[in-house]
Order: sequence, then C-alpha cells, then structure tokens
Amino acid sequence: MKLPTGFQLIGQVGLKDYESWVSYFANQEENECRDPITMRAYARVGLMGNPSDGFNGKTVSLSIANFWAEVTITESSNLRLIPHPVNDPTEFGSMSDLYGISDKEGYLGGLRLLQATCKKFYYYCVQRGYMRVWCTWISPSH
Repeated sequence: MKLPTGFQLIGQVGLKDYESWVSYFANQEENECRDPITMRAYARVGLMGNPSDGFNGKTVSLSIANFWAEVTITESSNLRLIPHPVNDPTEFGSMSDLYGISDKEGYLGGLRLLQATCKKFYYYCVQRGYMRVWCTWISPSH
C-alpha cells in the first residue's frame, strides 16, 4: 500500500509500521484528549496497466492534486460515519430538491465506500490477530 502525501505517493507500509503506531498509541495517556486527524488520498489516473491483468497488478499512473478523498478521525466512544453535507445529502429543502439531486447525482455516496473500507479493514485485522472481539457483563467498578 502506498501512502499519499501532498506531492506524491511514497513508500510501502508493512507490519512494522503498524506495530510502531500501535506501540506509540499504547504509550499515550488514557485520558489525553487527542486532536482530530485528517488525511487525504489523492486521485490517480492510470496510463498503462490494469490491477487485474496478467502483469501482477503493475501499473503506471499519475496522482492528481486537484481531486481527493478526505477522512477526519476524532476520538469518540463509538464509531460514527458522518455524511458529508454536500456529497452525501440526507436533508433536502423539498421533495422536488430530493428528486432533482437524486436524478442528477444518483443514490450512491461516500458513506457506502467508507463503510465497506471499515468492514474490510476489520476483517483483515481479525484474520491476522490484530483485534480480538470480546464482551463482558461485569461492570468496570468490580
């Protein structure tokens, strides 16, 4: 996986990188309020190759700085996917507005992509033992 930056795609991300971040965050104080983290993944245009062809996914492509997907992560007690007010509308001025936007833009938005990404990431982590799912009925005060 490549990491996007403001200018280019750099480096490879491996298990050691994830382990260093896990170690970093494990050493942070529990009650410390963390600032939001915002990252961008820039669009790419493929010039040659195809990830599903016979060349083992090798491609030649360029990053486009004008277009990106942006995600902001903030500390929360639960996971919330918040729709973008313009690109993922859930409120409309009228039924006519809903019709016009849906007719022009369609029904699919970024929330489906984000939910699918989270689902795959969770599955990846569980399969490799990075996360363990557990629950308890014992209250924290005991």
